[in-house]
Amino acid sequence: MAIWDVSQNVDRLKADLGMVPCITPGGCDFSSHRRTALNGSQLLLLQGMPMTKLHFARESQRDCQDLAGNASSTTVIGASLISGIISGRQGFQLESEKDPSPEIPRGLLAAPDARVIEPKMRPIEPPGCKSERIDVSLLKADAMQGARFCECEGDIDICGSPVHVCSSCGHTACAKCAGSPRHNYSEKFSNKQRLLTPDEFIHRWKPQLPTRLRFRRYPDIRQLISRCKPFGQSTKEYFNHLTQIDVSSQHFCIRAVLRQDNGWKIVYKSDHATLELRIGSLGLEWLLYVTCPAALPGNSAVRKLFAHPVAQAEVKDHLTNVDWKVHLPPPRTYKVQVNGSSQRHASWRSQLGLPDYKSETVPASLHFHTQDEDCEFLNGDFDLLPDCGTASNSLYKRLGGVELYLLLDSGLTGRAEDDGFVFAPDPSRKQYGYLHIPSAYVNASWRPWQVKDQLKHLVDIIVPGIWVPATMTLDVVEPALTVNLCSDGKTLTNIQKDCAHAVLVLDAQLQESLPVENFHDYAWALQHVKTLPSFTEWQACSVKSQDKCLCAPSLPCILWHVERNGVATPHEDRKAATSFGRAISKYICTKCM
Repeated sequence: MAIWDVSQNVDRLKADLGMVPCITPGGCDFSSHRRTALNGSQLLLLQGMPMTKLHFARESQRDCQDLAGNASSTTVIGASLISGIISGRQGFQLESEKDPSPEIPRGLLAAPDARVIEPKMRPIEPPGCKSERIDVSLLKADAMQGARFCECEGDIDICGSPVHVCSSCGHTACAKCAGSPRHNYSEKFSNKQRLLTPDEFIHRWKPQLPTRLRFRRYPDIRQLISRCKPFGQSTKEYFNHLTQIDVSSQHFCIRAVLRQDNGWKIVYKSDHATLELRIGSLGLEWLLYVTCPAALPGNSAVRKLFAHPVAQAEVKDHLTNVDWKVHLPPPRTYKVQVNGSSQRHASWRSQLGLPDYKSETVPASLHFHTQDEDCEFLNGDFDLLPDCGTASNSLYKRLGGVELYLLLDSGLTGRAEDDGFVFAPDPSRKQYGYLHIPSAYVNASWRPWQVKDQLKHLVDIIVPGIWVPATMTLDVVEPALTVNLCSDGKTLTNIQKDCAHAVLVLDAQLQESLPVENFHDYAWALQHVKTLPSFTEWQACSVKSQDKCLCAPSLPCILWHVERNGVATPHEDRKAATSFGRAISKYICTKCM
């Protein structure tokens, strides 16, 4: 990863990998890893300041950058402190041994009158997931209404401007953001046609999705190895790791529903693998990824093999009853003929006005041809899309057949000479943490501007592996729960005017033990239960309201600021708001539990 401070002069611009230039309050640091300028919060992280331990009130990103630019790196300060402690270690005296058990603050002890009122409860059948009842076509339609169609929408917003669609590459952007690159916008739709917001999509569909999945009859790795011979050491380590983790023994629990460009991704995780349900305009598909060993170096060939999904399935009518395919390495290299058209177009370096590349051009069309069965899917004519951007302005699209693109795939790490062209069905720019799933790689040294005539040239094409059908089943394994609900709403009349008494409304118990370490280790098990209780009518409560809770910290006072034009605006006292935030995060009132 390289970070450039583009606010500096060219002679001061450094491009060393892994080196961060001096962070200044008014700088503009561009990250090649994230492909965007860093904000104030990210600059604070580069200074070694964890955002989870900093308490902010109304500070903007500009204020955070000002703080980062005027601060010293905590790693340097920490090294200085450690050096001082080591030098003066003889001056420290050993303290007497203390009770290892932490002292519980007096305010955290339960009050004598704190209790929970347990009304009459009735058992109910816990709501489960019926995967066969999920309407796949309706799920896709709702997902496309709440998908992200412009960079400005983020994770939860919907832009107010009409969305334009590029007829060449399918890129989407709102009317305010469209313009660079130009693209060929020929279609557009209004935000009034998007009747479902991202939050509404999550609230509607997440309770209907299965919470836990498991593979049954995963293919035997030994049989898979027999189809891949001969193979090298990296492929051998790949299969050994697959055998070691045993995919059939993994339980995939739902973790997140993530909004993406032109679609959604539903993530299921296990200890050693990740199962993703991707929803897009072309349909739904399952992708199974296996986590590679953490001890492998970043440039390991085995790590590159695990960057591809190990299994894939296309969803048609049923969410889990699908036909699976398994990916089998090793990558194979083929010789493919390529020749350019007589029509030429200025290269990206020529368009930038670089004197040494003023006359450099690229073919307006490339023709690929091979007779090898494993890469016949690459045959065809690829036309240049000069208005659709991408790295080095070198996006080609195949004419006819299945939609396929040729583009320069810039890796998140490594040097520019290691980046190569790939064949991929999706040319869109990926957000941080997401990668293209290429169908084939071109040798990293090949570039379109090297094709300077119409003669046929041989280039090396690397196919990452083959896909073979597999007999495997994805089963829904819902947790066994015992759920009790209060019999009626009359018990709510027992609520006291203070928080000394709590009324039990819902009781859910899991009938199996889970290795609980973090909240997400068991949150999935209560996914279908947390929507309860659901009353059919309003329930009467005889309770008198209090101005404030007796056990909560005092709220910050409101201050008024009068502008020069006479307009008065309210805002919280910053100092009091900071104290309130720290108190409410540390103080636990057992009366309210």
